[in-house]
Amino acid sequence: MRLAVAAACIFLAGILQNTNALLVVQVKPNLVLALLAVFAFFISDWIGYLILIFISGLTLRFQGGLDIGAAAVTVTAILIFALRNKFPGARFVDAMLAVVVGTLAFYAIAHISLFRSDPLTIFIEMVYNSIVGAGAYLIASQFLVYEKGFRTSR
Repeated sequence: MRLAVAAACIFLAGILQNTNALLVVQVKPNLVLALLAVFAFFISDWIGYLILIFISGLTLRFQGGLDIGAAAVTVTAILIFALRNKFPGARFVDAMLAVVVGTLAFYAIAHISLFRSDPLTIFIEMVYNSIVGAGAYLIASQFLVYEKGFRTSR
């Protein structure tokens, strides 16, 4: 059930991300990346998490043809999931740190030149993604129980 709810959220976020509905100051959040970063702390098995990544790949369209943006989300999400138990703080802080690091990693992979040419855009998206991630975490913590056997506290 938890995976089905997370998968539906990723699917809807991917569709919404392909629109300009959430565009603020010419920046829109990377909804899928923010949700994948948060869900990394609620889904404990690789297969389930890879299903979420696969669903995100079906919905994301940054541009036509070979899409470096979708590949960057995939690589970033895999790194977050692999390293989720290495984050230093409480679960919420870890999830927020994962969103911030994930946003930076996404741009390092997909658009590294923006770090020099337009760092303000990266910063605004990082803040926007963090707001989305915080909301997603608070909602997920109410509706998605933590996996048995997965680290729930420090």
